[in-house]
Amino acid sequence: MENKNSTRSIVEAGLMSAMVLVLMLLNAYVPVLGYMGLFILPLPITMLVVRHNLKVASISVVASAILISFILNPITAVGTLLRYGLAGLTLGYCIKSNKNAVVSIAIQSVAIIIGTIIDASLYIYLTLNSTLYKVAEMNVNMMKEAIETSKNLYKSIGVDIQSNPLFKAMEVFNVDMLFLMIPAILIMSAFMMSYINYVITKQIFKKMKIELAALPKFNYWYFDNRLTAVIIIIACLGIILGTSGVKAGEYITATAISVLQMIFLIIGVSVLTFFLRDRFKVPKALLVVIILFTIGSFGYFYAILGFTDSIMDMRGLDPNSIKNTLAKRFKKK
Repeated sequence: MENKNSTRSIVEAGLMSAMVLVLMLLNAYVPVLGYMGLFILPLPITMLVVRHNLKVASISVVASAILISFILNPITAVGTLLRYGLAGLTLGYCIKSNKNAVVSIAIQSVAIIIGTIIDASLYIYLTLNSTLYKVAEMNVNMMKEAIETSKNLYKSIGVDIQSNPLFKAMEVFNVDMLFLMIPAILIMSAFMMSYINYVITKQIFKKMKIELAALPKFNYWYFDNRLTAVIIIIACLGIILGTSGVKAGEYITATAISVLQMIFLIIGVSVLTFFLRDRFKVPKALLVVIILFTIGSFGYFYAILGFTDSIMDMRGLDPNSIKNTLAKRFKKK
């Protein structure tokens, strides 16, 4: 019986390696289909962990890396596969360990961040034989050249661009500002990638009679105030380091503040969704239109709404909100 299971795991590992190879080739040669394939690339690896174990899935990842290295650039292939391999392995581990959806997404997000950093480092330092600063500088210069071309085009047709905030922002934009933005963008994109992967995996596994922990409905999303406090403490530490002359302090502060702003923005949209859907019964299609047309212009309003909810717990969801914490303290007295 053990030999039968061993043979089955080897066969499935081989099939999954072939599937990963196909998805990687799609990503390399058919950009549109490949981009979609990247969202399901961790799925075969996750499936191997759930059906067998981490060892079998890890062997499949290594085998896929070897196969792809013969066809594509080895460094690029290994780096990309490592990024999505880590995501698949961690999600599979979380599912097999019966972790809830939020914890699974958080752990997978960390894996994606680590994999992305390794992948980018391999590409920049080995493939391009360059440095992160030089690559960032090149991209900033390309963006400025594109903006300058647009400015000249608008001027040639008589359009006044002096009051355009985009052009004004790009005039002062530099490499240091880009570095301040990168960590927050990396964290938020890893979260979105992890969330999408979890949703796709849940739907596919459901057809295979494998149940994953349910995700909370978007209109019931909230961010635990204890985690908010941790991010604020990190921002304060960054400020202290920055005032002490440590350059990394600026990046820590900017990242913490940006992440907190994005969290409050998402929670603010969730709060609005809750009241419009649950209280006023606004149709879902109309609600989507309202959010799409207002989130750009009223982003600060949504962020303030999310911040207010973290304090007042307007929906009665967060037991650790400031309002509930104070109420418990006074009740004890």
